[in-house]
Formats: sequence, C-alpha cells, structure tokens
Amino acid sequence: MATSKELKETLVKKYGYTKKDFVNPENGKEYTFKKLESLLKQEQDKENPVEVEDDSLDEFNQEVVKNVAVKFEDSDLIPVMSGVRGRFVHHSGAGNGVYTFTEFGQVQDIVFKELKHVFNTKRALLEDGYLIILNKDLIKEFRLEKQYKHVVTPKRVNDLLNRSADELISFLSGTTQEAQLALLSVAKVKYNTGELDKRSTIQALEEFFDTSLEDNFGK
Repeated sequence: MATSKELKETLVKKYGYTKKDFVNPENGKEYTFKKLESLLKQEQDKENPVEVEDDSLDEFNQEVVKNVAVKFEDSDLIPVMSGVRGRFVHHSGAGNGVYTFTEFGQVQDIVFKELKHVFNTKRALLEDGYLIILNKDLIKEFRLEKQYKHVVTPKRVNDLLNRSADELISFLSGTTQEAQLALLSVAKVKYNTGELDKRSTIQALEEFFDTSLEDNFGK
C-alpha cells in the first residue's frame, strides 16, 4: 500500500499539485491519507467522468421574455440561476446593472446584452457555472453544452445524492470547486435535517471533502 508521501509525490509529479493543494481550505489542516487517496482517484476518474445525459439540458429550457420572436435581442430577459453557495454579486462591466443572488439556485432575469458581454469578457462565469443560463437555445448559441453537463443545480444535486457513491464522486471529480462546494452545502443541510441518510453517500462525501457533514452546518 502506498504511503501518504508516495501519494503526494504522484499527485505532484503526474498531476501538477503543489504543497497548498494538500491543505483543507475550510480548516487549514493537512489532508488525511484517505483524502489523498481520494484526490488521486479523482484525477484518475477525470479521464472518464460521469456526465449527465444529453436531455439534461431540458432543465435549462425556461422561456425568454422577448421583444422580437426571432433570435436574441439585446433587451431580451434571460432567466439565470446562481450556481454557487451563499451570496454572489455580479457587477456588469458594461453598465447593465448589478445582479445580486443571495443563495444557491436563486433565479433572476438578466438582459441578453449583459450575458453576451460576460461571454466575451468573463466567460468562466458561464463555463464554470457561477451564472447558469436557463435557456437551451442560448446555451447552444454560446456552445456551453459540454460544460453544462458538469454544473450543479438544486435539481441535479438531488439526483446526484440519490446515485451510487462511485457515480457521485466521479461527477464531483469532473466539476469545478465552486460546484463541489455548492453541492456540499446542500448535502450538509439535507444531512442535518435527516433527508440525507444513505451511509455510503455520507461516507463518500466526507472522504472526498475531508470534512464531517456536521461541520459548519448551514454554511
């Protein structure tokens, strides 16, 4: 069996990890042997991550409040969801206002002109699921279909928590840190309210995040 030192060496040499990557950002403690094993498995799983089926884009197919019934116009209102935990404030870089989300999964309308500006200047906000477009046609226009197989929404979190532990961890391994933390925050609430009681899922999450679901309840 490999030692913690050997696991770290593999992660550094093969996957480009650094010393800070072996420290839990939530509590500042060094990762345990089990967490290091989980990190290595994550990297191996990334070669074949679990993806949501193609028809999953149906979740993002909400209506657009349009001025004209063809193509997207700058003034069209597009429903957009926050894909991160807690408060998230988006300040337009093009004078299109300030958009404040107070919790994961909250939805509000953003003008197409602003989303186009974000796509051209801060594309990571859309690709990494900070702002999740809830319109299938616009997702396709921005060519975000592949990325949207790995974003998390409240509906998708519920589905993932009901999957096998291996499927859940494989999905988490292929998504962003913000998406991982959003899922963790929902899982903690569900665990502490008794809705999440599947032992294999609880153990898998605690090992993946190297934390207890009882820690920082509600955060």
